[in-house]
Amino acid sequence: GDYIAIVIKERDFMVQIRAVPCGAGAVSCICGVVVREGNNIIKASMCQSSWMSIAVAYQLSSGAVIQRSSDGTR
Repeated sequence: GDYIAIVIKERDFMVQIRAVPCGAGAVSCICGVVVREGNNIIKASMCQSSWMSIAVAYQLSSGAVIQRSSDGTR
């Protein structure tokens, strides 16, 4: 399901996650995340495939960046 993970009203900041069943039993894995700060909205998802997709809803504000570590772990 889709869940709100955190809201920080003072920063106009919110993180939403999508969890899907995985593994055996009653285990869920997070396959996607949407982060919003002000008008910056970024979606990272592996919910539809085994490849990570990154989407930006609008042009990012000046100074906003998307970074990924060279080994793909962060």
